[in-house]
Amino acid sequence: MASGIPVVHNYEIGFEKLFPGDFGPFFFRETSEAWLIIKKLLEKDQSELDEIGSKAREFAMRRFSITVVLQFIASTLKLYSDRNKNGASGRLRVDNPWLG
Repeated sequence: MASGIPVVHNYEIGFEKLFPGDFGPFFFRETSEAWLIIKKLLEKDQSELDEIGSKAREFAMRRFSITVVLQFIASTLKLYSDRNKNGASGRLRVDNPWLG
């Protein structure tokens, strides 16, 4: 997605929560469905494909770039560190930014 090229990928449970939108990735359950998706993409003109790719790239960079991942790791580690310094115990709930 980050490359700006439309992605066709096999479906896994929960992907619809991670990848909302009509810009991909385009998921299939059966090989025949993959071919239909690819055929529809190939029938689109270049400007449509560019728009899909642009939206997908923007989404991927906003949600899955290394900067986003490292910020999440750092903030989570800080939460644990602060919690331990204050003597707190019990389970810490951390929101998953990829499901937001």
